[in-house]
Amino acid sequence: MENIMITQKTNEFLLRALNTSRFALYTFEGFPIHIVRNVFGIHKKPKNTSLSEFIRILILELKHMLEEDIKNINENIYFKDLIYPENPITHAKRYFNILIDSLNSSMRAKNNEYQKFSKNVKDDINSYPKYYRRNFHFQTDGYLSKKSAELYAHQTEILFKGTLGLSRRLLLAPLLKHIQNQKKQLKILEIGCGSGESTQILLNSCKNVSITAIDLSKAYIEYGKEKMMKYSNVDFIKMDGTNLSALQNKYDIVFSVYLFHELPEKERFKIIESCYNVLNPKGIMFHIDSIQMDDVPKYNWAIQNFPLNFHEPFYMNYIKNPLLNIIKNYDFKDLETQIRFLSKSILCHN
Repeated sequence: MENIMITQKTNEFLLRALNTSRFALYTFEGFPIHIVRNVFGIHKKPKNTSLSEFIRILILELKHMLEEDIKNINENIYFKDLIYPENPITHAKRYFNILIDSLNSSMRAKNNEYQKFSKNVKDDINSYPKYYRRNFHFQTDGYLSKKSAELYAHQTEILFKGTLGLSRRLLLAPLLKHIQNQKKQLKILEIGCGSGESTQILLNSCKNVSITAIDLSKAYIEYGKEKMMKYSNVDFIKMDGTNLSALQNKYDIVFSVYLFHELPEKERFKIIESCYNVLNPKGIMFHIDSIQMDDVPKYNWAIQNFPLNFHEPFYMNYIKNPLLNIIKNYDFKDLETQIRFLSKSILCHN
């Protein structure tokens, strides 16, 4: 028994060390990008806040989140290999490309150019909805090239100091527990799968799933296929989540992660309606996204300042118009909301 206790404590120490090293690494990687943005004169100082106070709050939040992460791993809700470091050479090469890309994105931000695309975009740009034809966050090619797909997850971890993956795991945990408690095979639809970070968590944690992962971006869909090629129980399909009439299946679960804040208000309504229409009776709808105004009043300043330095054209509208107000237009039941730092989840039953 004593040996088991020692082993568990050792594992928990290693998990804390892995997560802490991720925070340190991505924070360090953000410094040169911050310097570049300052050189270009595009980094706007957040208003109405004390940096030292925010750091104090962040440390407290991370401490609680780390302990919850360890608890989830000990209970096998998800597995520790999700936080193992990747090949350092692969990481370093991608980071070098991110540094180069930060120069390009800073130049676009300085000139307020958000509809500028490179030759890496292979699709007809005009085939995409008008709101989508832009360099979200001023990133190269927006969501329309393979290069963008390759860099995106790493870029967002740098932006959120290595906390984004942790927040995503913690908020997905209730959904993972529900799936693991079911004895039958579940049909799951993911809307706006992006480069597949959340898809991978489900595939890694649950055996009884068949996932259809859709996204508007052909490049991101192709990248997701490459990334998850070892899994036989997932299909990646280029499709607009606002119109799912081509899907003949009914799904046990429909979910999205960090989708709604990238959408105009009209499209948010359409997504919720699509979810409602493709769910089985007693199916579950689940969404993770940024918190909204007054979800956590002490963080209102943070979400109001977020769009200052990035091209987030629909974010202010998103934070001022609660998702729950849209969801309540439909016959969903048992709404459950969880918040972890600057992100929240909403789970409800059909």
